[in-house]
Amino acid sequence: SDRYSLQNYGVSMFDKPINKDGKSKKLLHSESISTTKLYTQRKKRKQNLAKLFEEFKLSSSATLLTQEKENIYKNKWELRAKKVFKEKLEVGELFTIFYTLAKHSFNTPINANVIQFLGAL
Repeated sequence: SDRYSLQNYGVSMFDKPINKDGKSKKLLHSESISTTKLYTQRKKRKQNLAKLFEEFKLSSSATLLTQEKENIYKNKWELRAKKVFKEKLEVGELFTIFYTLAKHSFNTPINANVIQFLGAL
């Protein structure tokens, strides 16, 4: 007669399908999982990009990732849209541009394009 006896078998039982704010408990859980997965994929893309620059012997991946953590190039739009047409970019600046793209390209693998670009250098 225990109404929560099924919990032992991995089934979640709720008194109400919504919380006190009126939101679905399952939907909140799904959103949390989705956000975690997105951040994990984003982190993986950024690390892969740093490894790619290291494979081309442009700089060490640790140095490049530290550069981004310290946010050395603050105005990434200006770097990407203005400076690139006026002068030759340094490796760190080039990495910052690709890093920004990798950070915001949700499910698009950019490594193939980056490899093609780095191979042309």
